[in-house]
Amino acid sequence: MFNHVQDVDQCKEEGEPRVSQVMIVSEKVLPNTSVTGQETIHRDVDAVRSTWDAFLNVLQQTKEQLLTCVSQWKEYEESYDHCSVLLRKAENDMKMVDLKGTLKEKQDTHQKLRVN
Repeated sequence: MFNHVQDVDQCKEEGEPRVSQVMIVSEKVLPNTSVTGQETIHRDVDAVRSTWDAFLNVLQQTKEQLLTCVSQWKEYEESYDHCSVLLRKAENDMKMVDLKGTLKEKQDTHQKLRVN
């Protein structure tokens, strides 16, 4: 499960150089571009940066959610294991009980087997 969280980080590592490269290339072409083209390039670069920043925010939220899910799953497994042990013990205790004839004997046996 933790590998999936690392995969999320890898997306960031792969994308950041690409976004930086867009910025560098756009700065190189600006001097030889018309005013209208420069405005378009600035808008497009700003859109790329904005989209990337939004993606990073979603990526961080996803990572946090995955880590929360992993933690909750571990808690679930621990609870499940604990309950399984309790149920096996209760089942074994009940198998060891002799059938009783009177109400008093049944009540005493019930009190001994009762789970608190």
